[in-house]
Amino acid sequence: MELNASTRNLTATSSPYYSKDAFIISSGASHHLTGNILLFDQESLFQYYDTLKVGNAYPMDIVGFGSITRPSLTLPDVRYVPGLKVNAVSIGQLSAMDYDVLFIKNGGCVVKERLGGEVVGEATLLNGLYMVDYLRIPLDRICLPDYETVEAALGFL
Repeated sequence: MELNASTRNLTATSSPYYSKDAFIISSGASHHLTGNILLFDQESLFQYYDTLKVGNAYPMDIVGFGSITRPSLTLPDVRYVPGLKVNAVSIGQLSAMDYDVLFIKNGGCVVKERLGGEVVGEATLLNGLYMVDYLRIPLDRICLPDYETVEAALGFL
């Protein structure tokens, strides 16, 4: 990953450490985000409409949310943003779900349960980004915006 100074957008490079499946730990993301619909557990994907501002306040549409289950990543309540080039795990959303992100001296970080202290994830610092090595958040730990949003997404309103 590199920062393109002319557009100030994160862009994927040919780095062997980045792929369409890779996630970064982000303090700037309001929600867990991906632009790759193939990552979702298809039975968990719901329609949901909202707008997200990225980079230099460029608006992008959120069109769904769901869960992701992969060998190294289990993550509920991920927003689907078509065209988004970077997959992000939101520190703010983790905090709202009672997890803490601790940055450690060796250049990595760990994600721990706030109450029990169990380590549920780790990330490695690479080119200024914390790349998720693994993260396992139980799928029942969700952090949805509000009750009306859930009803609207499920078609009750």
